[in-house]
Amino acid sequence: MRVLVTGGRGFIAGRLQDFLKKKRVNVLVSSRKKNSKNFQNINWKSKANLKRLCKKADFVINCSGLDIHGSKSKSEALRVNSQYPLNLYEAANSSGVKLFIFISTYHVYKKKKILINEKTKIKKANFYSESKIDGEKRLLNFKNKSTKLLIIRPCNLFGYPYFRNKNCWKLLINSIVKDFIEKNKFVIKSRENSFRNYSSMKSFCEFIFNILSSYKNKSMYPKIVNYCSEKNLSIMQITKIVAKKMGIKKIKIIYDKKNFKNVKKTYYKSLFQKKFKSKKDIYFNDELKKLISYSKFFFNN
Repeated sequence: MRVLVTGGRGFIAGRLQDFLKKKRVNVLVSSRKKNSKNFQNINWKSKANLKRLCKKADFVINCSGLDIHGSKSKSEALRVNSQYPLNLYEAANSSGVKLFIFISTYHVYKKKKILINEKTKIKKANFYSESKIDGEKRLLNFKNKSTKLLIIRPCNLFGYPYFRNKNCWKLLINSIVKDFIEKNKFVIKSRENSFRNYSSMKSFCEFIFNILSSYKNKSMYPKIVNYCSEKNLSIMQITKIVAKKMGIKKIKIIYDKKNFKNVKKTYYKSLFQKKFKSKKDIYFNDELKKLISYSKFFFNN
């Protein structure tokens, strides 16, 4: 099994490449930075470069892109999160790649819905969600497909980074851990009863591995699949769980009312996830424990 993972220095790509290598998968990792050790240089505007990379892989996982905090302009977000993945998918189709996985986001959904699944209507809310929606549509509308396409919309992921200097501390659970270590408090910028779905990075990586391992059964593949866990928790609930794991008996929480976001109680579900042998998030507690241990060392040194 040969797998090309783009966005090699990113949070998801970093953990994913580490997980797959431990499963003895032949992983090729790309980066935009030239002369990067252990990385293949990728030029998103060069058809020849993209095709050369795709010819080395049976599967392509596109983890590259701007996240919700990095999308500074609409044009930049559309270029990186929509046009570049399309360029890569075109190269995959002409290079014999079996499966192309596009990592999208749950931010494409309208948050006012109580229950969210793959049938829920999508709606742009900012540059980031608009660029991901546009990217999905362009990939789905690509004609003369020979490479199978799978779009994954993950929930709120959390965990320690594979690369030490990777900034992943705006992820909610990661930010709670960081704030308790550095400030001994956590600032809530949403209503305490706002519900979100959380999953460990290890569980997500295992989900991806199950998809790759079950590729021969093509009939089981939907075009779009949500990735989530059974952990639908309020902001207050997850804060208390983190505090307990950290041995904090008295929680100091500050409500930032100026930036209060009115988020309703929503549940993130998947109609297709079980097809890929996706279990409950059995790694949740272990991931949280390792995140806390990593964070204490990282922020105290």
